[in-house]
Amino acid sequence: MKKIILTAVLAISTVSLFAQATTSGGLMSKKGEMYLPQAGDWSISFDAAPFLNYFGNMLSSAGNHAPTAQFLNGNNTIMGKYFVDDQTAYRGIIRIGFDHYGVDNMIYQDNYAGTPPTPQVTDHASVATHFIGLGVGMEKRRGKNRLQGYYGAEFMFMLMGESQSFTYGNAVSTTDPSPTSTPWAIAGTGTNVTITPGTAAATPARTTSNDAGST
Repeated sequence: MKKIILTAVLAISTVSLFAQATTSGGLMSKKGEMYLPQAGDWSISFDAAPFLNYFGNMLSSAGNHAPTAQFLNGNNTIMGKYFVDDQTAYRGIIRIGFDHYGVDNMIYQDNYAGTPPTPQVTDHASVATHFIGLGVGMEKRRGKNRLQGYYGAEFMFMLMGESQSFTYGNAVSTTDPSPTSTPWAIAGTGTNVTITPGTAAATPARTTSNDAGST
């Protein structure tokens, strides 16, 4: 099922790469530079938190790591905007995210008749998720001089899905109809998913895949 969601977004802690067109009128610095957005200006936004953390850590003993550019809202999102006049901008948003997580569990091989120790085989569980989002919106600005606020609305189209796959080291056969297998417990979604192996036991039926599809 596809979902269209209407959201009003207030962007906080972002850094913008801003390009300005030369126009007449408006609030101008002594160097002739426009303070406020003008028609024809554009920007690209992403999360500035890593840079703020970097400079903040310079004043502490907690250690300092080189900053890296993160996507807006921490969700692999990039936002661009284009000003059609001094108070109005059209916004475009794109988010494309893919994630894969897997866990191995070693168990003993069934029906081993060779020299000890009994060799081990691998059961494996993995979860793959995807998220694709596209959005368009309008931003309106109000304020006096350089103090301005903005409001607006966005329409978002989002497509997300998840699939699970399982492989087992002990194969089902006529001599081993209930092979020793790992029961898996999977919780969470996306980057918060956890995969926990249970205690391996003889299992007459087991899952090889589970596809939740896209919504």
